Amino acid sequence: MRISEVSKISKGNYTYFLQMLGVKNPKAADLLGDLDKLPDKDAFGNPIIRNALGEETHESQIARLTKEGIIEEGMFLREGQTMEQRVMNIPDEVREKAIELARYNIVTNHNGTTPANTSKTDKFWEYIKEVRQNYKPADRQAFTWTVSQVMREESLRITDYIKKVDPGWRVGVSFDPKILTETNYGLNAIDMLV
Repeated sequence: MRISEVSKISKGNYTYFLQMLGVKNPKAADLLGDLDKLPDKDAFGNPIIRNALGEETHESQIARLTKEGIIEEGMFLREGQTMEQRVMNIPDEVREKAIELARYNIVTNHNGTTPANTSKTDKFWEYIKEVRQNYKPADRQAFTWTVSQVMREESLRITDYIKKVDPGWRVGVSFDPKILTETNYGLNAIDMLV
């Protein structure tokens, strides 16, 4: 029997397993005497699948945590994976709320990177999580990435506009919010350059 073929270690095959590894101490077999007592289900009744060493497998843990609602299906990144960076169509309401939050952060915090009001930001991402449930799990990462890109693009657009109006301004430095509020965040500005 190969080590990789051992599906579950029990008292019976643990001694053999130790012998294969060259362990000569007979008391070593008692070290995992309680292995058979490990629970097969978690507190919610979800099955726990264990590897040969008695540890819960990674896939079992993901499935269990997804079922419990701790991990959102389609949003968990496995080792070696990165967030899917694919732009997709998002509802206009979501786009407007993302732009509104980006503008709020810039006006109240002068750079838009650190939220001035975390509860407002938390409420926004709770809203995004609710909307995301309407998408297939395979599209949820792309949806979230698209929303973040809308916010990023609006922040960059506004930052560029402020620098155009006030060339001495630097990110993080206070500015007169009227620069933005009187021009609808630079959208109603008239370029006077000839």
